[in-house]
Amino acid sequence: CGHVDKVAKKIIYSSNWHYNQGLAKAKVRDLSGAVTSLSQSLKYNKRNTDARNLLGLIYYQMGEIVAALSEWVISVHFQERNNIAADYIQAIQNNPAKLKAANKVIQKYNLALSYMQEKLAGLPCEKIPHTELKRRSAELKFVIRTGEFTPYPNVILTAGCIF
Repeated sequence: CGHVDKVAKKIIYSSNWHYNQGLAKAKVRDLSGAVTSLSQSLKYNKRNTDARNLLGLIYYQMGEIVAALSEWVISVHFQERNNIAADYIQAIQNNPAKLKAANKVIQKYNLALSYMQEKLAGLPCEKIPHTELKRRSAELKFVIRTGEFTPYPNVILTAGCIF
């Protein structure tokens, strides 16, 4: 039936459009925006392995290893051959030390996040993409560098001082 083909084409087009939006956001390091777009792409077409693989990479970059693996396993289920997700899974399985280190970083991140939420409870909080954080950092009056190189959440605290 021609009507079914038109609907299927629109669904695939919508999925690909959201995938491209997610890809563009990922390129400028707007990871949370990319997750939103890619998740929307997968709502239209759960078999969009490009969207699923990219979503897995973004989850991996964000330290959400289990979510990344989940996306890649589903991707391989839908496309067993010529799917780079199989390589991503293999790379994680072949490097348990890296997985253990990533888990430690995640634990530290979650601890820092919960500490901030506890200490700043009731105060306004805004989550922004990394690119926006960089842009706002250019407007800062001063920066305290700790010399620490462990990946932790980036935070800008704003005080109500007029000086």
